[in-house]
Parts: sequence; C-alpha cells; structure tokens
Amino acid sequence: MKLKLHFMVFSLERFVRWYLSFLDIAKVSYPKELKEIIKAKVARVKL
Repeated sequence: MKLKLHFMVFSLERFVRWYLSFLDIAKVSYPKELKEIIKAKVARVKL
C-alpha cells in the first residue's frame, strides 16, 4: 500500500511539473501567485 501511495505522489508531482513547464512554454498569462501555490503544494506532498 505504501508503495502504491508513493507511486501516486510521484505521478502527481511529475504531472504538476509537466503542467508548469507547459505553461512556461506556452507563455500563458497565469498569475504568479497560483504558480507558487501549486509549487508549495507539491513541496508539501513530497514530505
């Protein structure tokens, strides 16, 4: 069960990183605050 949870967290982190990099490439006008909130949530999930 622990391994499955770790895999889900890893997949979520990979997806968020891909999504953020996609936003950077697409130069979508996104509020920086939202980006920081997402990054903070990913950092919290890692712990």
